[in-house]
Order: sequence, then C-alpha cells, then structure tokens
Amino acid sequence: MLTLLLSGLRASATHDKPTMTSPQPPVEPILTQVRPLLADIRAAEKDLDFARVANLSRQAINALNVISDGAARDALQDVAFQALVAALERLDQYDNALDAIALWQARTKTPESLIESQIVLGRILSRQAHFDRALNILDEAVSRAEGAGYVRGLGNASRMKANVYWTMGRSEQAMLAGQQALTIFQQLGDPVLLGQAHLTIAAAEHYLGRFYPSIQNNRRATHFFETAGERYPLAVAYNNLGESYQQLYDMANALKYHELARDILGDTGLSIDLMRNLGVDLVGGGRVEEGLAYLDQALARVRDGGEHDIFLQVLHSLATVHHQLGNIPEARTFAEELLQAATRIDAVRHVIRAMLVLGYCARACGQDEQAHEYFHEGFMAAQRAADTSIIWQTHRALADLLAERQPAIAQVHRRIALEMVRGIAALIDDEPLRLTFQQAAPIHDLLGGAD
Repeated sequence: MLTLLLSGLRASATHDKPTMTSPQPPVEPILTQVRPLLADIRAAEKDLDFARVANLSRQAINALNVISDGAARDALQDVAFQALVAALERLDQYDNALDAIALWQARTKTPESLIESQIVLGRILSRQAHFDRALNILDEAVSRAEGAGYVRGLGNASRMKANVYWTMGRSEQAMLAGQQALTIFQQLGDPVLLGQAHLTIAAAEHYLGRFYPSIQNNRRATHFFETAGERYPLAVAYNNLGESYQQLYDMANALKYHELARDILGDTGLSIDLMRNLGVDLVGGGRVEEGLAYLDQALARVRDGGEHDIFLQVLHSLATVHHQLGNIPEARTFAEELLQAATRIDAVRHVIRAMLVLGYCARACGQDEQAHEYFHEGFMAAQRAADTSIIWQTHRALADLLAERQPAIAQVHRRIALEMVRGIAALIDDEPLRLTFQQAAPIHDLLGGAD
C-alpha cells in the first residue's frame, strides 16, 4: 500500500506538473482544500495512525502540485512532506522515505525547506548505516542554515549530527553537538525541540555509560513532550528511560517505563526497539517464554527492513539472554552474526559486545584459550570506545579468566573495572537506585572483591 502511495507521488511529479503554456488554476480553492487535510494529518499523528498520515500527506502533496508558485503553497507543501517522511520512517519504510525526500527536494522553493529535507535525509541514511554520507549532508545543512540565518534548521542539523555520532559510537562528539542543539533550542523556546534535544543528550550519556544522567535528561524530555501533548516522542523517552534502568539492574523500573511506552503505542504499534526492550525485561523477570517471543518478533521485523543499529541491538539482546539461559549454541550463533554485521560497518560498541558474549560462551564450554582471545580482542577494541559500561565489562571478564593463571594481571584488570563501576555509582543521586545497582550480582561480586 505504501509503495503505491509513493508511486502516485512520482506520477504526479512527472505528469501533473504545470507547464509554461498551462495557466495556473485558481490558487485559493486548492489551498482551502489542502488546509483541512493538514489538520487531519495532525490528528492522525496524534492518534499514531501513520499509514493514514502517509495517505493524507500524499493527497495534500498531489493537490498542491498543480500550483506552480506561492509562499502559502510552499509552506503547506513542506508540512505535508515532513509528515509523509516521518510517517514512512515510523513504518520502517526507509526506501520509500528516501523517494519522498527526493521528490520534496525537487519541488522545494525555499532554502529553509531544502535544509529540513537534508536533515531528514541525513537521519534516514544514518539509520541505514551510511554514516559518512549522512554526516556530509548534515554538514552541508549546517552551512546552509548559517548562511540563511535559519536558527531552527541549525539546531535541528546539530541535533541530528549528534544522533549520528552516538550511533557510530562517537558519544563524546554526540554530547557536544547535542549541547549545541539544546542551546539553540533554548532561544526558540519550543517544548518539542527542547524535548528532542534532551532525548539526544540522554542517548549520548547512555552510550558513555553515564546512565543516571541519561535518566535525568530523559525525564526532562518527558516533561516537555507531556507539556506539548506529543505522544510518540513521549513513548520514545519512556523506552529510553527503561533501557537506562536496565543498565543499572533496576528491572522493575525498566519494565514500568517500557510498559508505559507500550500503553501509548498499543500492541500493534510497538517499535522494534521497544519490543526488544520488553523482551529483555520479561526474560530478566523470569517470564522467559513471553520475553523470547518479543525478541524473536523484533528480529523478524528488523530483518524485514528496520534500522541497522536496532538490528545490531536485537542480535546482542538475543545473544545475551540465550547465554543467561544457558542456551550456548543459540547465544553463539547470534553473537557471531552480531560480530560480522558490526565489523562490516566498524560499529565498535557492538563489536565489543559480540566479543564478550562469544568469550562467555567459550568459557561455558571450557574453552578458556578461545575465551581469552575473544576477551583480549574486545579489550583492544575498547581502547577506541568511550562507553565505560562496556570497558569495565572487558576488564572484569579478563580478571575472572586470568585469576588463577596470572593473578597479578588479573588484579590490575579487576581494579580498573572496580574504579569504573564506582564512577557509575557515584553519578546516581537516587539512593535506592544506587543500592539496587550496587547489590546486583555482577556489581556486588566486583565490589565484594575490592581490596
């Protein structure tokens, strides 16, 4: 159905475009026809009915295409194209979204709309793991926004660059770009933009292993989205909140926030990442069959055309839970696929995760030499990562493996892991949450072995 919608858009661009010899039809009746469509689009967005958003957006774009010029036409067209692209993204229709952006850029009349189209193009390219192309396009958008004095575009481009950076594992650069976007959006005072900036900063904090600051920024984002009545980004913020609680071993709060996100989106509208997180929560809470069903469904959907980074995260979650459940062959299969996929695009964070799981699987099979190779390669890769959570785990894995054979080296690794864990705990201002983190088995064992 969505492909047909875009085919209709292409046909409109080719055959319905006004020519120099064709008189332009009366403009106001067409604008009068389109404005209610845009109101319906907004209502469908609030209802999270993205298929309807795509359909209505196509209708608006086709109606506007018979008008050759005019500021009113340009403004309405930009709204319709932005809605269409966002809807197709949320339906995981990335190729169709790229087609819509190409058509938008062919029809746009203003520098502002060209900048906005470049920003969403960069976003989609990054979701398909074309990171260098995405950054080049976003750099061009930044230059255009500066030249045009377009403040909102400059903030949006900076925020999108931050999102690309943290997806690539360059979290420190992501923090800088995210903070720049927040500073710009504070001048504009738009709650949705402010919420989006805090979402981006929260993601960068999360991938730096600073989980409590990530929680704080996600909470700020939820406040802004609630103020603006924006349900979809609110669900995203809840999902991200739950994931940071997962990393602090607070599975009760993780499930709470993921269920809040599910309540917003409904069972039929769940994002792939939310399905993954619910699966992890449920397996961790002992509801194994239910959790694995979510994870398997997430993998099936992401293989069918989802975001590349989410694909890697789903593989990691499946590898991890199968290892935890003692399903070593399954864990190894998913970890090997993760390693291959992450290596192809040099996704360092995911490479390290794969190495850790493969090392744990080797140890479970009594293959300590192979485990040492995996852990050592993960440790070497970690020198290029900024994520303290992954780094301490590589040190902990080596400390446990070398405890008997090379106790002095093992102790060095253990002390480094211990200092990193203490650093994570020191950032947690919430005392019950800090205790939950410190009392979790992997952390308690490490703290208990401190000198």
